Amino acid sequence: MYSQVKQFILKYDLVAILFLALSIRLVGIQHTNDVVFPEFFRDYYSASSIINGSSFPLHGPPSILGGFHFGPFYYYYLTLFLWLFHLHPVGLIIGSVAASVGSIYFLYEVVYLWFRDYSVARVTALLCACSIYSVRISNYVSNPNFLPLFSLWFFYHLTLLAD
Repeated sequence: MYSQVKQFILKYDLVAILFLALSIRLVGIQHTNDVVFPEFFRDYYSASSIINGSSFPLHGPPSILGGFHFGPFYYYYLTLFLWLFHLHPVGLIIGSVAASVGSIYFLYEVVYLWFRDYSVARVTALLCACSIYSVRISNYVSNPNFLPLFSLWFFYHLTLLAD
């Protein structure tokens, strides 16, 4: 019995970690950071313009930092979540949470590829899933969530190419 439970846990460890991460982040939505409201409005306006058919950007409007433009994938990704939530702004937040959970998945995969040890990958993903900093930025709709996701995605594929 013990070995069957252990085997089940080892088989679905990543699913359990991702579910934990998603649960923690969804509970944290009530603490969403809207301090940088112009960025949230910019993203909402751009994504809703795509849904309404008035805009199909190749790059979005500049960020508050000036001169920096998010790529089209960023806005089309957020558009999907805004459309799923019928233009309710919480769709953008859920999209950000999904990007945060996706980064934990790629963190697990990258750490496993680098160290070839599932226990190291599990602990790393679990620490990131429960990290207060990671949870905090997951509810901030803007670049802090997408940079880790795409960086880890890049390192994952780069590591696969190197093997």
